[in-house]
Amino acid sequence: MYRTREGRGPAPLTISLIAMAMVFGGYLLWTGFIEWMDENTQESRDRQETVVFSASETAEAVFGQPTIVLFPTPTPIPECEDI
Repeated sequence: MYRTREGRGPAPLTISLIAMAMVFGGYLLWTGFIEWMDENTQESRDRQETVVFSASETAEAVFGQPTIVLFPTPTPIPECEDI
């Protein structure tokens, strides 16, 4: 038969979920604080310049390649009409 948890406090699953949320939140706050402290260092600026440079190289390489069409349509090109 089903028994209620009268007067025993919250369920262990609830306590576990709250504890996991607190640990995960603390981790996110800590990593955010560390990134904020590291934001204006010279190493951080150099890393950002490298990321921007490599991203522009990748974009040029991707846009320089021809587009591949797997299933071209047989639509005819319309004739030019003089008005």
